[in-house]
Amino acid sequence: MQKKLVLLGTFCILMVSNKLTLEAQELKLNIDIAEKLVQLPLACLERQFPYKTGITFSDSSLATAPINYHPIFYGCFDWHSSLHGHWLIISLLKKYPNLSSREKILEIFNTNFTEEKFKKELTIFQDSNNKSFERMYGWAWAFQLYSELITWNQSDAKKWAKAMEPLIATFRQNTIKFLDLLIYPIRSGEHTNLAFALRMAYDFAVLTEDESFKQRIIKAGLQYYKQDKNASFSWEPSGYDFLSPILEEAAFMSRIMTESDYKKWLKQFLPDILKKDFNLPVAQVKDRTDGKLVHLDGLNLSRAWCLIEIKNALSKSIPLQSKNQLQECIDAHLKAGFQSLKSGDYAGEHWLATFATYTLLKHRNKNDIKNSGAAGIRTRVQRKNQITFYMLSFSFSCQQKRSLRNELSSTYSLFSHSFTETSQEPA
Repeated sequence: MQKKLVLLGTFCILMVSNKLTLEAQELKLNIDIAEKLVQLPLACLERQFPYKTGITFSDSSLATAPINYHPIFYGCFDWHSSLHGHWLIISLLKKYPNLSSREKILEIFNTNFTEEKFKKELTIFQDSNNKSFERMYGWAWAFQLYSELITWNQSDAKKWAKAMEPLIATFRQNTIKFLDLLIYPIRSGEHTNLAFALRMAYDFAVLTEDESFKQRIIKAGLQYYKQDKNASFSWEPSGYDFLSPILEEAAFMSRIMTESDYKKWLKQFLPDILKKDFNLPVAQVKDRTDGKLVHLDGLNLSRAWCLIEIKNALSKSIPLQSKNQLQECIDAHLKAGFQSLKSGDYAGEHWLATFATYTLLKHRNKNDIKNSGAAGIRTRVQRKNQITFYMLSFSFSCQQKRSLRNELSSTYSLFSHSFTETSQEPA
């Protein structure tokens, strides 16, 4: 009888191990998906209209086509969408240098990422009437774009980064000035959300080893958020949200606290997220042609990346069942978010691919995540070692096996299927 149990245990573990191997292969951004993602911003980087400008007209000289005062970031409907569209393209080209659109991408960047054009872009931000333009959402994405350029060992990228330096220096300086004046945090679910911008600015400061900027961001985070308590998801979402104020705050704080301090803070701030029955329904969208309502598709993706960071930050200090609950929630939001990419309407197409790419590239690549959250992502090798341990011990119950299998749920097979469907339709 004991021998039969051992054989049964071995069989069950091999089944789980096979599932792990399959999903480990699927938990990757592959070149086919990259090709589809990169086409979305490429289709609009040079598309001038429709365009939503956010500037204040100081005089009639700005009553002209946006390309005349935004010679680089004039496409993709608005300034920040154009900028983070460039971030998406460079990020994927770095990872997949043989993209079919490589030559077109290089041509666009060599034409536009010049010192002269960046000097023109900077002019708007030097105007006292536009000191709040793109504050801090666009600035945060600029930090991300610059970070991709300076970490790419390619001669053109170094040239583009150098041309961009004055703009980045201005955003760094303006961020510090703004934080010095800001008494209260901005808890919006749209562009002005402070925690989102601080999270990206913090990553930039870490990457560039800018200790003073990093410490200023940490000081701001503790000032604005350390005393927060009893947040409730019953407050969210608002009808136009593409960011979760609660989850963006929780994800940002995971960066600036130790794991033990973070867990204590999270218990006070968001106790529900640590419960075994935690559930967060995905956001629903009725009209994807409405530029505001379609924000909720982005909310599903941004919730996913926040939940991933929170789960990773607590990897050593919460039980397996709580991790499984978080993973189920992540899976559901990823599935909903990736399915929205095939809507076919410009209202979402000009920006949602960035959110999808950020989730894939920044939060599913173990080499890119090391500074995101207190604990980081457990690597595939660690998971295989865990399986090996179980195979040797045979000392766990069937319920534990099911829990392990649930933890390794098919997140990426879900949205990989979505992309398979997308590939059958025109981009």
